[in-house]
Amino acid sequence: MKTEFPQRLWLPMPFSALVYPSSEGGRGASVTGLGHLALLLEPRADSQHLAVRIEDIALKLDPARIPFDIDRDGRLECLELEGIALGPEDFDLEKSGGRYDPKSGALAVSFVFTLHPRTLKLLGADPGLSPLRFEVREQGWLDVERGIFATHSAQLVVPDGPLAGLTVLGGQGEGTINGGCSASVALGVAVLSAGPAAIDIPAGQAPTEVWICPRTSVVLLWDSSNCDNVDIQPDLGVRPTSGHQVIPDPASTNADLRRAIDRNTVYTADTVGGGCYPAHDQVKINVVEDGDEVPQSASYNREFNYWVAYLPDHTYDHSIKVDQVIVDTTKADSVTHPSWRLDHLRAGEAPVGTTIPAVNAWANTPAAFSLPGEYRFTPQPPGVAVPSGDQQKTLYFRLKLRCSL
Repeated sequence: MKTEFPQRLWLPMPFSALVYPSSEGGRGASVTGLGHLALLLEPRADSQHLAVRIEDIALKLDPARIPFDIDRDGRLECLELEGIALGPEDFDLEKSGGRYDPKSGALAVSFVFTLHPRTLKLLGADPGLSPLRFEVREQGWLDVERGIFATHSAQLVVPDGPLAGLTVLGGQGEGTINGGCSASVALGVAVLSAGPAAIDIPAGQAPTEVWICPRTSVVLLWDSSNCDNVDIQPDLGVRPTSGHQVIPDPASTNADLRRAIDRNTVYTADTVGGGCYPAHDQVKINVVEDGDEVPQSASYNREFNYWVAYLPDHTYDHSIKVDQVIVDTTKADSVTHPSWRLDHLRAGEAPVGTTIPAVNAWANTPAAFSLPGEYRFTPQPPGVAVPSGDQQKTLYFRLKLRCSL
């Protein structure tokens, strides 16, 4: 399979290095960590090689103690590495990058980054310390089609400054492109007018789009893995890896969460931390205004000779009422029969039958009924045989709505 470029890749970034107090070696220490790297491979007009651009990068180092003569008295102390995390703001992404040979798989990338005193807490005793700038060069190979890579870094010796002489020997990193370590997140939303059981729906099985009247309560549900937290926007912020939130929530100390939803809103969820390929999900809440339309489709039931669609309570607010219906035959795979009877059935409500004498024209419902429920479209007159070709086609319809609060 031929790979097309430009192409974006997410790579897990395992970090492993031996750090020595000088280029002569001595008592060293192992430093490990984990992160991720987003690369853009794009053609270069003047070369058969591809340009490698770094679009995002993050690395978190595990705690370590590195022997080093901090005060230059001839005796080794220890540099305490703890809680060091580097993000895109610490890297010069414009000057970082490299090249990739798609034929041989050869990969060469440089990382230019700066360690600030605020990042190196071990140097916090010297408030006048200048930032330390480094360049790390990685070489290796990358197989885009098979989804694997391996790299190793050249020896790095700090040339000057308070860490002059510190020597880093990078180990070899390898992994799986867009996979080896991936976070996951499922964000769902459900309408609470269907009952409190909406809170118990697994996030991965909850709707990702709902229709409500203004101020109807909904519940957001989320579940994630391989991350530390989930950032849900707007309003919720950083939350534990799984949970739920009712909106509006009168008991919340957050004024935004106490406010009812009165306009179309998209909520997003992004995994935070964990050192794996991040994940994203989103849901949409549609707030209905009088006269809005909802497009739907129904499929053929061979046993009963009608087309049927089901709109579930957790997706559609029962306060939304249906005033009109239209059968739309403008699509290529639409049924062609000209007249229909629609029966709407929903538990707790009386069935409502609507005659649709012609397609592509609005028909009034004799009594407004709640939007969720079962929709049965039976061809008219009763007992008519529709063409066999229509049985393989879809019945498209639209519903004209209003809110009844």
